[in-house]
Amino acid sequence: MLNPLGPLHDRSQGARFRYTDATPTIVLALVIGLAYVLAARLGLVFLAKPGLAVFWPAAGIAVGTLIALGERARLPVTVAVVAATIAANMSIGRMASLAIVFGLVNAAQTLLAAWLVERWFGRDFKLEDIFQVLWFLAASAIGAAVAAAGAAFAIGLVQAGASPLDVWRLWFASCLLGIVTVAPLVIGLAATWREGLPRREMIEGGGALVLLAALGGLLISLRPGPWATALPVILGFPLLLWIAVRCRPVFAAAAALIMALIVFTSTTFDLGPFGDASISLSDRILAAQSAVLMAALLAFVLAALFAERRRNEAMLQQGKERLQLMVAELDHRVKNVLATVSAVAAHTMSASSSMARKTPP
Repeated sequence: MLNPLGPLHDRSQGARFRYTDATPTIVLALVIGLAYVLAARLGLVFLAKPGLAVFWPAAGIAVGTLIALGERARLPVTVAVVAATIAANMSIGRMASLAIVFGLVNAAQTLLAAWLVERWFGRDFKLEDIFQVLWFLAASAIGAAVAAAGAAFAIGLVQAGASPLDVWRLWFASCLLGIVTVAPLVIGLAATWREGLPRREMIEGGGALVLLAALGGLLISLRPGPWATALPVILGFPLLLWIAVRCRPVFAAAAALIMALIVFTSTTFDLGPFGDASISLSDRILAAQSAVLMAALLAFVLAALFAERRRNEAMLQQGKERLQLMVAELDHRVKNVLATVSAVAAHTMSASSSMARKTPP
């Protein structure tokens, strides 16, 4: 299989098309750009105000890809983010100058968040450590805050009536939630591609995710009310706990994304527990964003805690096996020493008896 980041060489001198050193970078940029555009189109579905989305999963695509692939993917990811952001914004009729600024802002957010994670953890970042999960959340918040400040300043110059604080808050929350819910899934899928998954875990984790999605469909179909508000906690938490206990963190990341899509669909289309039209839209958006952030944080913390427990149990089992091997080896050596001592003693006694018989009275 060809390495998407390494150089490709064409050994055929008569080939019509040849790969160059730049070809993998271009291919990777096109793939990331396509994924970013699709994620951006999904985010544009959840528009709360003209041109502003309450959830931006494209940010998670970019940050997760850069963390998973490392610094070698920095150039293609940056180019893909800028180009895809401009294309997505131009598709909804936004000014070209503002679209370019948004592209640069999103690229800066991606580079900053990924750089912080790499600086703090190097290439050893995993979702199986609770402290790394919390610091990943901090890096995501810093990157989103910087991007939101740039976007608020740019929008304030173009739209005099827009409130910079409202723009900053909405942009910050949408990008932060996009990174927190999507980037861990990208990172987990990359790790799963390298390490593989047991068949049992794939079946069990996939079944739990299907049940969670079905539960979300049921909740969206309910009318707003007390039961519609309580049911997500009553029915959703056991599924989330099941996924965290029995499966690897990549399934918890998938569960967080499913929950985000359910909540924001309810908020945007006035359905289910977050679709109560009697409550102002701004309050419902704030409640939905808070619920998604808390649910994602809970999923990742639970998954990290149980992953640490499984890792500690595996280490204890390995230590127990090593101790048993050492005890068996020591027992074998002691038996050899005792056998040698017994043989020497027997030989000595035999020699002494022989000498006694040969000695004249």
